[in-house]
Amino acid sequence: GYDETNKVWIPHESLEGGKKTIAFGHKLKEGETFSEGISISRAKEILVEDTMDAYRRAYKSYKNKYSEDEWNKLSNKSKVALTELSYNIGNTKDYEAAFHSKDKKEATRLIRERGYTGTEGEVNTLGPRNEQIIRDYITPDDWSEETSYMNQWNKEDNIFA
Repeated sequence: GYDETNKVWIPHESLEGGKKTIAFGHKLKEGETFSEGISISRAKEILVEDTMDAYRRAYKSYKNKYSEDEWNKLSNKSKVALTELSYNIGNTKDYEAAFHSKDKKEATRLIRERGYTGTEGEVNTLGPRNEQIIRDYITPDDWSEETSYMNQWNKEDNIFA
């Protein structure tokens, strides 16, 4: 969707079908056309807006199911993983129990199964994207509540580090 000649992002059909997409996976909303395209800086602004929306969705859903205190006990990587899933899927409902119970095996299984059926009926499991989420956010050993507290204490104790 990037027009090299004019140096703008232009709307294009999304891989999974449905609404058109622009830039970094932004689904066009009602009233948005971006028919002239958008600049790289505007694309980055939209990415930040969409990421914040995804974070808010992940936070609210998890908090409503468990509690704000339980959200705060999650590691930062777990919060990022849930935010990324929210960004790509629109919700985190199917993943929350695995994150709450700190079940890395189940979280990995669920993420590997994630995908979509394209406009031609083909199934795409998003293999490389899913594996990156697993590698970056699920595999690292910082899921424990104790690790989250230790990381916070380290930040507080080492303000000049």
